[in-house]
Amino acid sequence: MPDCTNETTPSTSSARTAVLAIAFVTVGVLLTIVGRYGYFRDELYYLACGKHPAWGYVDQPPLIAWIAWLLAHTIGQSLFAIRLLPALAIGLAIYLTSRVAQELDAGRFAMIVAAILMAIMPLALGIGHLFTMNAFDYPLWLALAWITLRIANTGNPRLWIAFGALAGLTILNKYDVLFYLAAVLAGIVLTPWRRWLANRWFWCGAALAVFIALPNFLWQQSHSFPFLELMSNIRRNGRDISPPPLGFLGQQLQIVNPLSFLVALAGTVWLLLRSRFRAIGIAFLVFYFLLESLGAKNYYLGPIYPMMFAAGAVAIEHITARCARWAAITFVGLSVALTLVTVPLSLPILSPDHFETYTHITHLEQPKFEHQLQGPLPQIYADMFGWPEMVQTAANFFHTLPPEQQQNTAIWAENYGVGSAFYFFGPQYGLPDPIGAHQSFYLWGPRDYHSPDLMVLGAYDDAGLLRICDSVQVVGQSDHPLSRPSEHFDIYYCRGLHIDLQTDWPKHKHFD
Repeated sequence: MPDCTNETTPSTSSARTAVLAIAFVTVGVLLTIVGRYGYFRDELYYLACGKHPAWGYVDQPPLIAWIAWLLAHTIGQSLFAIRLLPALAIGLAIYLTSRVAQELDAGRFAMIVAAILMAIMPLALGIGHLFTMNAFDYPLWLALAWITLRIANTGNPRLWIAFGALAGLTILNKYDVLFYLAAVLAGIVLTPWRRWLANRWFWCGAALAVFIALPNFLWQQSHSFPFLELMSNIRRNGRDISPPPLGFLGQQLQIVNPLSFLVALAGTVWLLLRSRFRAIGIAFLVFYFLLESLGAKNYYLGPIYPMMFAAGAVAIEHITARCARWAAITFVGLSVALTLVTVPLSLPILSPDHFETYTHITHLEQPKFEHQLQGPLPQIYADMFGWPEMVQTAANFFHTLPPEQQQNTAIWAENYGVGSAFYFFGPQYGLPDPIGAHQSFYLWGPRDYHSPDLMVLGAYDDAGLLRICDSVQVVGQSDHPLSRPSEHFDIYYCRGLHIDLQTDWPKHKHFD
C-alpha cells in the first residue's frame, strides 16, 4: 500500500527559490511588452494628476498621483518607467500569496501552487501591465491578509497596529478596500475572532487607519464629496455594466481563470471548515456578494482572489497527499495552459491585426465593464491608441496662428482622456496646458482665461458651438483607426467666446 499520509512540511529555501523564480519570470514578461502599444488613457490621467499634488481627486484617492509625481522627479515617465512599479507590484503579490499560504499551514507544494495560480491570473497580468492603482491593491490586500493570519497564528495583538497602518495606506490607494475591511469585520464578528473587539490594540489599529486616511476624507468634505457625486452620476446614467448574478459569475470565471476559480472556491470551503481561519472565508463570501449586489465592475474583486488561491492550494495539498499529487499537478498544468491560450486578452502580446485574427478564430473577447461603442479593439486596448496623433494634429494648426493669438487660445478638452493627452504630449509641441470641466480637470479650473479663443476637442458640433462663439471652423480630426469610436471627432477652432469662463465655470462641471 502506498503511503498517502499528508505532506504539509514547513516551507524550505527551495520553495522560496521556486516562488521567487515564478515572480521574476512574471515581472520579466510584463516588462518585455511595456512598449507594445501606447500610453493608456488612465495612465495619462494619473500623470496629469501628478502635476497637481493634492490630498484627493474627484475619482480616486491621492496615492497614485503622488507616485506619478515621484516618477516625474526621479526616473521619468516613459512607458518603461511608469509600468515598472505595477510589474514589480504583481511580482511582490506572487511572493505574498505564497506567504499567505504558509500562514495557512502550507507545505512546499502548496506554496508553489499558490504562487503559480497568482502568476497566471488573467486579470492580474493585465493590470500589472498598466500604471494604475489597481496593480498596487494586490500586494497591499495580500499584506493585510498576511498580517491578519499572523495575528490568528501568534495571538500577538500589537500586530493590529501594523494592520491599521497598512489599511490606512490602502485606503489612500483605492476606496474599494473599505468594502473588504467591512467584510473582514463581518468575519470577525461572526467568529471567535470577535474577542479582538475587546482588545485595545485592535482599536488602536483602527484609529491609526482613520488617522492616515483622514486628510483624504477632509479633502473630499471640503470639496463637497465629489467622489460620491461621481458615483451617483454613474449609477444614474448607466455607464457601467451591471450583469445579473450568473453574468457576474461568468465574468469572474473569465478574469480569474475558470480552473483557478474552482481552487478559490475550494479554498473558501477549507477556510470555513477551520475555526482558526473561518473569518477569512466569511470575508470572501461577504465581499463577493456585497459587490455583486452593488453592481460593481468585474475587476473590483480581483485583489481578494490571491488569498483564496493560497487557501485553495493548501486544501489541494491536504486532500491529494503524495499518492494523488499527480492529479493536482495535472490540474494546475491545465490552468496554466488555459491562461496561455487566453493571454492575448490580458496582455497586448499580439499586433492589432493579429489580435483581430485571434478573436475571430477563437471567438473570445475581453469582458466588458462599460457601455461603450467598440471599434476593432476592445476598450482597454483601444484606449492605448490615438493620443499623440491627436495632439500633433492640434499642434499643427495651433502654430499657424500669430503669436499674440496663440497666447489668447485655450485648449478645451471634453473629457479627462483628451485633457491628459495634452498635458503629457503637449509640451513637446509648445502647447499650453489644456483646460476642461471633466473629473478633476474641473477642480483645476480655467486658470487665468476669461473669454479666450478655444481649440475644442470632443464630441461637439458646429451649431452648439456657434451659440457661444462668433465663428467656428473645423481645423482637424481625431480619427485614429484603432482608438475607441468616442474619440473620433472634429477639432474646432472657436473665436469670439461669448462667456466669461471665470464666472461661468460651475455650469460646465461634469463628473461621470
